Order: sequence, then structure tokens, then C-alpha cells
Amino acid sequence: MIQGGGAGMLVSASDAAGFKRGENIILGGLILQILIFGFFVVVAGIWHVRLQKGPTAASADIPWTKLIWFLYAASVCITIRNLCRVIEYAMGKVCFVFLWMVGYVLIDTGWLSVVARVADLCVRLFAYDDYAYCVCLVVRPEH
Repeated sequence: MIQGGGAGMLVSASDAAGFKRGENIILGGLILQILIFGFFVVVAGIWHVRLQKGPTAASADIPWTKLIWFLYAASVCITIRNLCRVIEYAMGKVCFVFLWMVGYVLIDTGWLSVVARVADLCVRLFAYDDYAYCVCLVVRPEH
């Protein structure tokens, strides 16, 4: 929402100060996104350590350790992508990535494509023999 508000200010700016303010709001939103995602990873790590020390009966039925490592790998890819976006946006319009559209698309989607492929492999290899059961478990946890 912050980035959207900054983009709205950027589009409707009538002077250089308004334009710069919009850019700064977008950059602040990107940095806030990284911080919130980092907090999520820290919470997941705390949960991971606690569940390893004291496993529950329900945790024995789910290959959660393999899935949590997928979460960490995906988090690294997403964080790298977000850092690249902050760097390229902070550099402004002279950033080589903005000048070369193919580079922008590759950097912006490349890390997310890796995450999607690893997620697919993770579900197929580690989660359950029946892929449909795994999807059903995510959608309706009472199974």
C-alpha cells in the first residue's frame, strides 16, 4: 500500500519536489517490505528451533523439517530479489537495469522463477506421495 501511494504521488506530481517525495515513499515501502519479510523469517526460525526441541504429535505426520528448509531457500531468493529492486530503484533512472529492459525482467522474475521451481520440486519430492492430498491439506488442514 505504501508503494502504491508513492506511485500515486509520483504520477500526480506537478514539480520536482513532489516527484522526489513519491520516489522516496516507494523506496521506503520497498525497504519496509524487506524488514517485515526479515521479521517473518526470524519468527519462522524461532518456531523451527522450538519445534525441534519439543516436537508435537501432529508434527510427526508432516515432513516439516524439509519444508522449513524450502521456506529458508525461498526466503533467500525473495530477499535477494527485493534487495535488487531497492538498489535499482535507489539508483534512479540512470540504473543500467532500467535502461536495459531484458535485464530488468530477468532480475525481477528470475529469483521468483527459482522459488516456483524449487517449490514444485519440494512438493513432489518431499511432501507427500499424492500431490492432490498435499494441496488438499494446505487448503483444508482438517484432513
